[in-house]
Amino acid sequence: MPAWGACTAVSLLVVAACVTGQPTETIAKPLTESAQPSRPTQGETQEADTSSPSTGIALSEHWWFILDVRQQSLTEAGVPETIGGFRLRAGLFDGRGVMDIRREFPLDQARADFVAAAPFAVIAGDEALLYGFFDGQRSQVRLVSVPTGDDVLLYETEDIVHFAVFDHRASVLYYVPLDLATRRDKGVWRLPVDQPDSQPELVIGAGRGSPRQDGWYEQLWLADGGARLVARDCTGDGCRIQVLDTATGRMTGSRLIEDSGLEVYGVAGDRFFFDGNCERPCPVSAFSLTDGGVEGIGNICQTAAVAEGESGPTLLYERCPNNERRYEIIAHDLQLGIERVVYEGRSTNPGLVPQSYGSAGYVAPPGWFLVGRDNSFHDQAPLMVNATNGATVELPHLGE
Repeated sequence: MPAWGACTAVSLLVVAACVTGQPTETIAKPLTESAQPSRPTQGETQEADTSSPSTGIALSEHWWFILDVRQQSLTEAGVPETIGGFRLRAGLFDGRGVMDIRREFPLDQARADFVAAAPFAVIAGDEALLYGFFDGQRSQVRLVSVPTGDDVLLYETEDIVHFAVFDHRASVLYYVPLDLATRRDKGVWRLPVDQPDSQPELVIGAGRGSPRQDGWYEQLWLADGGARLVARDCTGDGCRIQVLDTATGRMTGSRLIEDSGLEVYGVAGDRFFFDGNCERPCPVSAFSLTDGGVEGIGNICQTAAVAEGESGPTLLYERCPNNERRYEIIAHDLQLGIERVVYEGRSTNPGLVPQSYGSAGYVAPPGWFLVGRDNSFHDQAPLMVNATNGATVELPHLGE
């Protein structure tokens, strides 16, 4: 397959003009285990100042989102069969809400059911959010600017768009279409959105299963600044991980994991972090995007997340408390291999907030992560914790 030419990043206005030929349509309106990890000195807790925090962190430049899907009915397997609509909200770390998108689906006009057609939302850079949905007739994939609310249609089709990610550096959309009638996977497709006459191109072949028969599903991740695309498709007998070199279009890795759970915690550098839905506590597995090897890290109690530390990517995981040890969050420096305790408490609540994929997430300052009640940040005042030295910042109430 020939190499693809480099694309330059473009603004939402330029993307809108290239894709739709029309000015930007604005829908969202701004609203007013190491046995003995080292223990750093805990930073002093500071209350957030929404205008000029003493930490030097501009909370107004960092944000969260949450996607609520209104399900009407489920199949016997618990899969959404009809969906009445969704609500997509975003807000800033200074406590302000900035975006509230609501869509209602006219179910009496639906041409098909909603199996494997649930709405999704994915962070696409520091300021944008990619979201997609099937309304019963057609699928849309859209890009919305969180600070401004500019909402752009990137792609529309009569197929089901099961999932998608957007490389904001190259202005390229990668998406997974399903046949409307059969729901068979059509593979992963690539579409440059800054080229008016561009056509979708198949880059990864179809998956192994069908959502109607064996609960198949697929998700995508961009790694190494968009240099690699990671695809994971799962069926009842396990999950397959595939790696695509986005510059050449060549497949560089593939591995079958014999576990259909495969909870994913994120991608950092050249590694993909997951666990196989094993009985806790169990290790986090790191899959190498370079050579396909897998190694175990730590021993997590509940969940894990990936953040940027001072020396590079850091894996954060919860270590289970026992009679002699308090609840702890461990930071594992992925370059140095050093572990340290960066947060500890008397119970598991509050706990580490994961970067949930497809329904909720947040953009924190580099090197910081969130701790909140029930491992969530929404509808509460979570704590922001530094992944290197354990310093904390008390955030205002986020969400409703």
